[in-house]
Amino acid sequence: MKIPVSVATAIEVVLLVLSLAVLCIGLVLLL
Repeated sequence: MKIPVSVATAIEVVLLVLSLAVLCIGLVLLL
């Protein structure tokens, strides 16, 4: 079963946003 390009792009965007959120939370906890 092939994944549509739009779905794959949406997943990548979500993962990118989550990673940025985790990075920001980590920086706040370190300060």
